[in-house]
Amino acid sequence: QLRGDCDDGVAEDCNVGYGDWTIGNNRYISNSSNGRALATARSGVALPVNTELSSVMRFTRTGRYQSNGGLVFDDQDSLNFKYILGSVEGRGWTMGEVVSGSDRALTTKSATLSQTQDYEVAVVIEGATATLFVDEVETITRTFDGNLNTGSLGLTSVRSKSQFDDIVIREFVPSPDAENDSFQTLVNTAIDLQ
Repeated sequence: QLRGDCDDGVAEDCNVGYGDWTIGNNRYISNSSNGRALATARSGVALPVNTELSSVMRFTRTGRYQSNGGLVFDDQDSLNFKYILGSVEGRGWTMGEVVSGSDRALTTKSATLSQTQDYEVAVVIEGATATLFVDEVETITRTFDGNLNTGSLGLTSVRSKSQFDDIVIREFVPSPDAENDSFQTLVNTAIDLQ
């Protein structure tokens, strides 16, 4: 598990791919008014088949900047990666990919997003399937052609001053499906679980 916040004023686990990144108010902030900003995590180990990347995000807007931000997965290099992006102006969430530098949206979900609210955002990777969760609600799921755990994970924004905090990369362990799990008892009756 890799956990990062900027409470100490540094982002030692982030590798800036491109764009400007700063630290302010104990948050990692993309600061690119022209083009995409991208920072990947330095995990030092291979990703497990099932991986979760999460972060608290805020889409602030100032001056000439837009209001968006997202998470990157399956990052092979700065011209080839997949991402999820929340956008206030775009009114929703997008799962997309950049291939040979060309950006294309693959799946979108409408949502009213705020510039003054924090969002708990997570992308769960299970083999070839990526699922976006926003505030613990499943929002977008998409299956790709190959395993998504071969590249790096990271953060992104497009001409935005997005704020990121409490960044966590961890192995995702799916919950087992319960079957025939109903049980009845009387109030104040002891139950012995074995």
